[in-house]
Amino acid sequence: MSEDNQGFSIRIPSEPGKTPSPNRGRGTSRRAKAAVRRCCAAWWRAYKEYMDRHDNDFLEQPYASQNAATAYFNAMPLLSGEDNIRDFIACVTHGIITDVLPNERCGQILYAAQVALAAQQRKSTLPTPSTRKSRKEQPLDEPQTDAPKRLTPAVPVTDR
Repeated sequence: MSEDNQGFSIRIPSEPGKTPSPNRGRGTSRRAKAAVRRCCAAWWRAYKEYMDRHDNDFLEQPYASQNAATAYFNAMPLLSGEDNIRDFIACVTHGIITDVLPNERCGQILYAAQVALAAQQRKSTLPTPSTRKSRKEQPLDEPQTDAPKRLTPAVPVTDR
């Protein structure tokens, strides 16, 4: 991490291709690793382009880093589908660990992923039209009506 005279703290990831595996765990999917690499590459590209436009001025590093964080965020997978949501979480986690994403937004970003994952899991547990029992499939001896069944007493009631 480097620090300039104004107290800004900047962490610059290594260039793509020179970076060790973003997640060394054996349970990590290749998709998640590819998503993290794509985000890191977007960060590096944006950072480098910004610094090139400003003649590699040391005082521009915080602004280049902010610009690169936006590129990192824009490269993250969409929150649609379980695999994409998990890849998104992997990118956010990596962004938090490497101080690429702003800390004040990370809670909101992870909450959005949590909501999307819960909605996706709920969607997969809802019955589909093919698994619902249709009115046509009811036994013929039962009336096909939506009205509630009337409860009748087991013993006939007589007036005295």
